[in-house]
Amino acid sequence: MTIDNKTDFKDSCLIPIVIGITGHRDLLDDDIPRHKIEIAKFFQKLHKKHPDSPLVLLSLMAEGADRITADVALELQGEGFPIKLIVALPLPKEEYKESFETLESKTYLDSVLARKDVIHFELPPINNDTAGSISEQSQLRSIHFFAGGRFVVEHCQILVALWDGVDNDKVGGTSDVVEMQLKGDTMRTDWSENIFSPLTTGPVCHIVTRRKSHSSSGKSTPNIKFLEDHLDREISHKISLEPFGLNHLSPLEEITRKSLKREKGKVLKNINDYNRDLRDNHDKLKRKYSSEAHYLLPSDLYCPPELETFKRYYACSSAIAAEYKNKVMSLLKFIAYSMPLTVLSFEYYSNKTVSHVFWMLYAILAGSAYLYYWLSKRGRHHDKFLDYRALAEGIRVHFYWKLAGIKESAATFYLNKHLSELEWIRYALRNLDLLLLKQGENKVNQKADDKINVDTKIQENINGVIEYWINGQNGQKDYFAKSTIKQKKIHEAM
Repeated sequence: MTIDNKTDFKDSCLIPIVIGITGHRDLLDDDIPRHKIEIAKFFQKLHKKHPDSPLVLLSLMAEGADRITADVALELQGEGFPIKLIVALPLPKEEYKESFETLESKTYLDSVLARKDVIHFELPPINNDTAGSISEQSQLRSIHFFAGGRFVVEHCQILVALWDGVDNDKVGGTSDVVEMQLKGDTMRTDWSENIFSPLTTGPVCHIVTRRKSHSSSGKSTPNIKFLEDHLDREISHKISLEPFGLNHLSPLEEITRKSLKREKGKVLKNINDYNRDLRDNHDKLKRKYSSEAHYLLPSDLYCPPELETFKRYYACSSAIAAEYKNKVMSLLKFIAYSMPLTVLSFEYYSNKTVSHVFWMLYAILAGSAYLYYWLSKRGRHHDKFLDYRALAEGIRVHFYWKLAGIKESAATFYLNKHLSELEWIRYALRNLDLLLLKQGENKVNQKADDKINVDTKIQENINGVIEYWINGQNGQKDYFAKSTIKQKKIHEAM
């Protein structure tokens, strides 16, 4: 892939903040306009706090809450608001539409999926069942809805829940998804594959709703203890149970451990800082994008179309990491060069027969070194260099995994011991996963012949990837071999 320096990567390489949505299907018709207002306020408030980050609404596009939230997102998008809609269908479209109650809802889904500005894909079927068998088993359909809710929880940074607060123990229901977001997916079945993988948790924006079913039966008993246990009291002092009330809920571990809450609270801030740095340094870095992308994978090796996006993201993250590395090295060089002059100036000044010019020189050098260090520390240059380098390497590993046909996400296995410090990088990698799933060649319903052709090309290219990434001149073996020799020399010198 050859990257044109004139291509505008300023906005195309930004990492989005993903908002998940869950809620009831049977909201009261009279409440919908008010709910739309509250949802729009939430989107606008989030963008105001993180103005450099585009927003993505990840939805299963069920009737009710999912639909009205998608309505708000598309309306705001039409007004120029930076938000996109991604639809993850838990079932094949035609089978999924059978769960809708009205023809109007089915038509609306078709119209949304037909829009060019809406990204959509189907989640893989459970247990390799066919579409026919799925439609015949309502229990299996519920499991697919649960898997859809799990997918939303795993890929969103904030979950919006239009929920009445009632825990009805329904598999894949609203309360089930909210509990997954706050407690983690405790029903996971892949522990044997990665037992050290942390549970994904995050905050919930709970908008209190009323339901048609409860209006007719009169039965609605919110789980007050659950809400109170997870209430973020730094934002709200008490639980709101009134319709349209807003409750900010957080995972229990973050409430009991304030240090963890502070660290995880930096996730959105770090994503926004990265996006702002990309925009601010775009003109300076755009010349480096092509070389960085070529370093990831030469143009003579086959790259599936959906992975071209990852090459672009790697190029941007690697270039911005190199920029902050240069800033850190500039600081170290300035201190290294100025220190001897500072010491000499002080020694000359200590001799009373010498002019006070040396005192001024000493003060200027010492003050300049401290100011340079203070500005670097305030700008988090060293932290950003390490973080952005870690992000670039994560994207690189993720890229080669996908190129080799590995289905797992690198985010699941990425530095799990650093649960708080690098949480934002894991979220960023998951967000990029959504960009991969949107591509045509990754669809579940891909034509068999096309899939065989693509798989053949990837298989033919695996040896080349191994030779380039592992054994090549810039490969991992060469890198670690040189690093081992370098560290050994340092150890012997000490």
